[in-house]
Amino acid sequence: MILRVVITLMIFQILFRQGGGTIWQFGIIKITSLGVNYGVSSSLRLMLIVLIAGLLLDIPYYDYILAFRSWKIPYEISFLVASVIHFIPIFHKQFITSREALNLRGIEISKSPFLKRLKIYSALVFPVIARAISEVKYRSISLELRAFRLNPERTFIYQAKLKWFDIVIQIGVCIGFGVIILIV
Repeated sequence: MILRVVITLMIFQILFRQGGGTIWQFGIIKITSLGVNYGVSSSLRLMLIVLIAGLLLDIPYYDYILAFRSWKIPYEISFLVASVIHFIPIFHKQFITSREALNLRGIEISKSPFLKRLKIYSALVFPVIARAISEVKYRSISLELRAFRLNPERTFIYQAKLKWFDIVIQIGVCIGFGVIILIV
């Protein structure tokens, strides 16, 4: 599904981005070097974002908290970021459950026409969001019962300490990004 979106984005960029030297032309269809450059670069960027997001979603929730703690980020902020990242798989699971419920009722989304498919997906979005929000509500009640912000110092069962090569790699990546931004 995502590959279709990436390829469509690349084709639109190639066909509709005008400028640069003409590579190929047939009637009103014109492919230029600037269009190919933008098409390839934008599709590669989108694939990179999708791959990184997929890798980040596989990391357990507790590891995010430990990583942010080792960077000396306050617990409230690290908990918020980890919760948002953890919310995406919950949302995805709720969406798959709702889609399977529709399939059990005999409504097959993949075989429906495009406009009917849009109506089905728009009808699915609100219950999925409502269920995901209700899960977040129960999580917030649980946090309040455990006195989330009562003590400023938290204890953890595992400790994550940065080693010297971790710090060198992080500083090197930051300097590399800075150099790339200054060059571009």
